Amino acid sequence: MPVSAGVLLFAKKQYLAFGWVIVALVLSILTFISYGCYYDCDLFWSVMEQHSLRPQTFWYLFTLFSKPDLGYYQLNDPMMILGLLGGLLSLFLPEEKKDQGKKIYLYAPWVAVFLLFVTIAPVELYGWYKFLAFPLIAVGLGYVWDRLWTGEYQWGILLAPAVLVLMENVFVLAVEFSLLRKVLITVLFLPVLFWSIRPDFVKKPIYVYWAGTLLVVTIFLQVWWAVKLLQGF
Repeated sequence: MPVSAGVLLFAKKQYLAFGWVIVALVLSILTFISYGCYYDCDLFWSVMEQHSLRPQTFWYLFTLFSKPDLGYYQLNDPMMILGLLGGLLSLFLPEEKKDQGKKIYLYAPWVAVFLLFVTIAPVELYGWYKFLAFPLIAVGLGYVWDRLWTGEYQWGILLAPAVLVLMENVFVLAVEFSLLRKVLITVLFLPVLFWSIRPDFVKKPIYVYWAGTLLVVTIFLQVWWAVKLLQGF
């Protein structure tokens, strides 16, 4: 939080407020040390030393894309990947006039999360730090749906297989459902191919109905899958 606030304030040239954030950060570290030493200073420093000896890796950052998980639980949620792509892509694309100056509010926490992952993430970290990125993933996923809704049908290239993965998670479409799998692929990908051939159709009501239906189906599948997961615990 101090890193996010510091980056945000420094980018906005609010140097006095930035200085106070640094002071608060230093005080919080000193308070943490004082709290540990108040109970048992030797034990506190030995624990800190043991934590510092844990093997670390720079690769953990990229497991955001390669290994969506919650703690010890592997989570095959394609929407997490789409949210990551949408959140990061929104940082690199030029800002629209109506959103001028707002990108820093997304950039600052992403910088903080990335710094956390590349500085103190040990190799045996089991997904807990990824919770910090969930709000950013949600914002990025909202960006993806907003782009689709405004006529950028290209996002359907990723959303169609994402919906197929959710269907597979919910219904466990095994080999015996091979025909059903082919039908689902056709139903989801045909509109995307159609929009690419006739881009002018994205301005017609039928496109809005298609995008809205896809959103409703996705929400329904996500909720159903979440219920199944909770029942499995």
